[in-house]
Amino acid sequence: MEKYRQSNQNIPVELIRKTKEHWGVAIAAHKRFVGLIEEINATNSRLMHLKLNSNSNVHLIAAYAPTSDANVIDKERFYEKMDELIESVPAEEFLAIAGNFNAKLMYLDEEEEGQFGHFI
Repeated sequence: MEKYRQSNQNIPVELIRKTKEHWGVAIAAHKRFVGLIEEINATNSRLMHLKLNSNSNVHLIAAYAPTSDANVIDKERFYEKMDELIESVPAEEFLAIAGNFNAKLMYLDEEEEGQFGHFI
């Protein structure tokens, strides 16, 4: 991480570009936090883990889940990898997970129109 601190780059692009897939996930950090970055792990193009070291360790996981239309194997791999990342964080350290989980919750009946947003 030292080369990122010295160059003041906010996003280590070569760590993100591991695959040629068309999805992508990233964590943007303000320049005042770059010096706190201890570890970046771009697991794949759908999961990224960032560890910050301040008074205590802070872990951020960014996720871009497959849609419910994706094949079962892709969805299972995604959630298995996400579980591994979560389990790798010690229980006493702070963990925040954010992202797009691409849930397709339901279809609306005619009488429900107008009760929910059109993206449900």
